[in-house]
Amino acid sequence: MDLGRISGNDSLKLEVKIQNRANREIRLKYIFAQCDCTILVPDSAIVPARGQHILQVELLTRDQETGWVEELITILTDVETQPELTIPVTAYVTNRLDDEGRENEEELARPAMICSEE
Repeated sequence: MDLGRISGNDSLKLEVKIQNRANREIRLKYIFAQCDCTILVPDSAIVPARGQHILQVELLTRDQETGWVEELITILTDVETQPELTIPVTAYVTNRLDDEGRENEEELARPAMICSEE
């Protein structure tokens, strides 16, 4: 999921809809992000049969340097055929503007992994 360009002075909140196309409910065992720059709030631990689940996601960009943020959201389920769902999330955080008020193209072209755990 590419969130495009976002300001480094704010946090970005969005909803991720998880659709269940199965004829049985799905239990979400665990939902996590690879770093603490992302806050995840599920609406429940169960996705009803043929229903959907709303996952509230907040990407914290305050104090981030200009560059690419790459994050992985992982959802573990009780589905034997797909026990793990990974959602990649990317965004370009802008903190500096060039003299004309546009993002510096050199910064845009230089990817940087900001949200990474070693």
